[in-house]
Amino acid sequence: GRGAPGGGAGGADELEALQGTWRSVRDGVEEMPTVTGNLVRWGASGRVDPITKRPISRYYELNGWKLDLHDSSQQQQQQQQLQWTKEDQTLTWIREEDDSLEVRGEVQQQQQAGLQANFDGDFESQWSRGKVAATPWKHIPSPAPPQAQKGDKEFLIEVGAPPAFRRFRFSRALPQPPLAAQPSRLFVVQIPRPIGVGFEMDRDSGAVTVAEILKNGNADRQRKLSAFIGEGDAGDCVRQGDVLRAFSTTTFEYGTLGLLGAEKPKKSRTLFGIPSGEKGAASAWGDIASAFKSDRVHGENDVTLVLERRLAPAGTPGEDGYDST
Repeated sequence: GRGAPGGGAGGADELEALQGTWRSVRDGVEEMPTVTGNLVRWGASGRVDPITKRPISRYYELNGWKLDLHDSSQQQQQQQQLQWTKEDQTLTWIREEDDSLEVRGEVQQQQQAGLQANFDGDFESQWSRGKVAATPWKHIPSPAPPQAQKGDKEFLIEVGAPPAFRRFRFSRALPQPPLAAQPSRLFVVQIPRPIGVGFEMDRDSGAVTVAEILKNGNADRQRKLSAFIGEGDAGDCVRQGDVLRAFSTTTFEYGTLGLLGAEKPKKSRTLFGIPSGEKGAASAWGDIASAFKSDRVHGENDVTLVLERRLAPAGTPGEDGYDST
């Protein structure tokens, strides 16, 4: 699991009050932590830390800081401001209201559907049995909405330590008709290492796209082979201009003994989801490059890419065709 050693993450009702984006202020330094379930991702660095709670304690803990949600002064402020403490130090979190309402609404929708996702471990259990699908945000898998939308696509992708197939669902990020002349489609490819693909970020759209395919590299060989196989699942390959939606990478899992330096961390295969939208992709560019580097150094087996491609007009030779009828 993703919880830190020493105890669980507390009850869903209490953790729901923490969901969303906050402004963290200490000694004149501001950060933008976003809480999803019992995980905190820090906007500037992309680092992810767990919020934990020991069974016999009333305090939530985050990197040595403690929070008492049962304190009357905290309740009176209705979680618009939180005070974390460490000895004689204080760290203040102030609610970023608009974003928190959106995130909390998503959490409530998931709970109503019976997916206690990031709160009590039920999501992990259902996900491992193939009962539900996940959508990745960077390294973090979150429950996909109960109802799939038109154009959504699900894929079985190996993740974890040891790797096991899990369901992932993606929605199309590119504009669709009538906002665009042609729709897009989602697909997945497996490419041996080294993949021989260069990516860049479109500063206008925020999308990460395929900028270059190295001649005679593994992706280029697949492209040539697909010309004989044809389009469809068997003939899918990377093309210049494809939008990168997610890719497999390698991280490390630290157990209790690992955190104490008593055992080696375990390699874990994860699916890194590209944040959609101009702001999300731009802020994540450093994280994307870091995830690719980590996989290049530590990864094994083929690389998985989830891609989105704009369809060409029907009848276009050698391209994905779209028949509006």
